[in-house]
Amino acid sequence: MGYVDARKPLAAIACLVAAFAGIACGDGDGAPAESELSAPSGWTRLPSPARVPYGTTLLAAGDRLLLAGGCAHDYRDDGGCGRSRRVYSFAPGEAKWSELPRPPKGVPSAGVWTGEEAIFLDLSGRRPAFGMALDPDSGTWSEIPDGPVSAANAEAVWAGDRVVVWGGRGRNGSGEAKGATFDPATGEWSRIAEAPVSLNLFDLVWTGSEVIAFGSRLDRRNWSGTKTAVGAAYDPATDAWRRLPPSDLNPQATTASWFDGALIAYGYDGRSQAYLPDRDRWQPKQKMPLDFSECYPDSIASETSLIAFYCGQIVTLDSADGPWKPLKGGLTERIHHNGGIQIPVWRFSLLATLGDSTYFLAEGVTFGGGGTARYNFPESPHSFWSLGASEAP
Repeated sequence: MGYVDARKPLAAIACLVAAFAGIACGDGDGAPAESELSAPSGWTRLPSPARVPYGTTLLAAGDRLLLAGGCAHDYRDDGGCGRSRRVYSFAPGEAKWSELPRPPKGVPSAGVWTGEEAIFLDLSGRRPAFGMALDPDSGTWSEIPDGPVSAANAEAVWAGDRVVVWGGRGRNGSGEAKGATFDPATGEWSRIAEAPVSLNLFDLVWTGSEVIAFGSRLDRRNWSGTKTAVGAAYDPATDAWRRLPPSDLNPQATTASWFDGALIAYGYDGRSQAYLPDRDRWQPKQKMPLDFSECYPDSIASETSLIAFYCGQIVTLDSADGPWKPLKGGLTERIHHNGGIQIPVWRFSLLATLGDSTYFLAEGVTFGGGGTARYNFPESPHSFWSLGASEAP
């Protein structure tokens, strides 16, 4: 591959990224030095937050973004960390970050926006789901009662008037394959019907009437129990599930988003497919203009386009029937390395959307001995970008 992807601490390493990228060495929590970059195609480089701990959540919350939680002590010797109590707010109109009042406990990693408050839930499976709610206008926190779910791999999504939490067993068979709903108005949890599938690498997507769980069930060897990625749809109004027809997508790693009346999913092999709920069928696969690499695919929908982010590459979709178009500039910039091979400056990113703009909190490359490109190290720099979707080519 020509690079190293790490989660453990190593000795300090030099950041030898090209000067045009504006990258500086940091301590994993610090922001890189900001510099003026050319930003074509609607790109704008924005001030980075003061801290970007590993495992943090970037959440769109009304008219702002929230950066919450993550490791309180990055890269301990034992590999663990406590939850951070720091929460930052970014107001696009002011283009700056500010720290909000700290909660009484560390902030869990899964976040949803209800339209009035941000709800953060611990869905690690170590105990029944619990969490906290934040009113970002007043900066006040309230605790959420423990829920009846302890799935090893769970996700949460806002479904119009309640939070839906669902997950499957872990790759080692631990945890439950269960789900529940949380009603912020009453503060009550309710179990939901059992799903016809069990997944542990998946997305939960709200269509406006159903929650779709789509992805894979992987074992300890990272092999899927099904030939393709699969899913099921849950109707909160009737507390009933229905199984989706099998997709044609590679089951090893996928991502899914709701866009233009369809579930748009793609796998790490660069093939996408659209599911149409009203017809209960998948459209033919599309080949995406992406170069293969070893990353988990990611995607997010704004009001005007769907963004697919993969190993520092970005392609966009203007309608459910395509085609995909590659996007250049901004954080997609690459540098020449090791005899002319081009590698991404910013290989990983958190994604969020506000209106027709997409925001990227990106993590960059450092270099080790022998010039090996390395990511996910404590020294990795960060950058923060916005992309006006209406200005994308």
